[in-house]
Amino acid sequence: GSGSGKTTSIVDPMLLHMENSNLIGVFTKKGRIEEASRILKKRGYKVHLLDFVHPESSTYGFDPLRGCKSEADVKSLSQAIISEIPGKRASDPFWENSAEELIQLVMMFVWKGYYPHGKDMLTAIRLLDSLHHDSCFDRDAEDWDESDRLECPLHYALRNLKKLMPESYSIWANFNNGADATSSSITSSTRTPLAQVFNVDIRRILANPRCFDFRRFLSAKTALFVYISPVNMAHHRFIGLFYQQVFKQLFEMAESRRDGILPYPVQVICDDFATGCRIPDFPALISIFRAKRIAATMLIQSESQLESLYTKAEAATIINNCDTLVYLGGMDLETCRRMSERSNLPLDEVLAMPVGWEYFFRRGQRGLVTRRYDLYKDPVYLEAAAHAPVA
Repeated sequence: GSGSGKTTSIVDPMLLHMENSNLIGVFTKKGRIEEASRILKKRGYKVHLLDFVHPESSTYGFDPLRGCKSEADVKSLSQAIISEIPGKRASDPFWENSAEELIQLVMMFVWKGYYPHGKDMLTAIRLLDSLHHDSCFDRDAEDWDESDRLECPLHYALRNLKKLMPESYSIWANFNNGADATSSSITSSTRTPLAQVFNVDIRRILANPRCFDFRRFLSAKTALFVYISPVNMAHHRFIGLFYQQVFKQLFEMAESRRDGILPYPVQVICDDFATGCRIPDFPALISIFRAKRIAATMLIQSESQLESLYTKAEAATIINNCDTLVYLGGMDLETCRRMSERSNLPLDEVLAMPVGWEYFFRRGQRGLVTRRYDLYKDPVYLEAAAHAPVA
């Protein structure tokens, strides 16, 4: 639950005692990143920072389109972007499906290099932004003519689409030649996910030409910290795309090696894992982590919170692929019932577990009821605190 000590008793000790694994840590507290970075640097780690909160000072940018290696990757990315539409109308998916096709078409056009001004995500977004100008569609205006459409950068860029991408031309033709009201509605349906996922800060991250090279994780003692806002949901939505790219690239790097595994294990620490961040395909991805020497530590406030982002079956798959489960207490009754079943203890005993205690479950072992880890007695923590700079 909130305030139960998940970070203090789970994540901080892991960071303090990390010696050999490479690390990817996503956090909402800059101070925790600074403390961990200081300790890891003393151990010889090369520490890198991707800062979504202050993108103007971020060492690196991140572009999910650049990470796409195939047309299937581009399609998967466009599906992930459109899935951020709030309140999707399952009974009438026409607008969302049409918006997804349009976003996918533009991203594919840019990714294939047919647009001379860039092959990156920001270029694709700016082309889609140009559709939001009413002059592209307002045929009822007294001075409107076909040249108004060609003044729209996207219309001009796609003027030779039939020759370059004949398999996608019908999508563009249906959009371009449809009724103005229909085309405008489809355009509006693209606006929502683009605004939800790619706000000003995220666009600055996309604009940074220095993207982090995940091949660094083929070398020892590499740490990447990612700083996101605890309240800006656009950061959380975009971080879902980031996670997807991280796991995909780590998997592909392992597959490219003769032994099929990463040379150094990679520990991915996901603070506030279920805070508005649904990772596309994560239930399937987590099942192959172990085989590639990838590990994930996910902090959630309740199993119900996980089920709010994934289906009940998907949430169960995620939990079942974890070797270790630590429960630090909380008020979610359904989670308490499941802990009661796991520990074979009465429900009221689980509900009344004192603050500072935990239920600890590990695959192949009986569950334990024990005190949670006391960070403030950790010798490494005490030494680090003694040498920490005074603000």
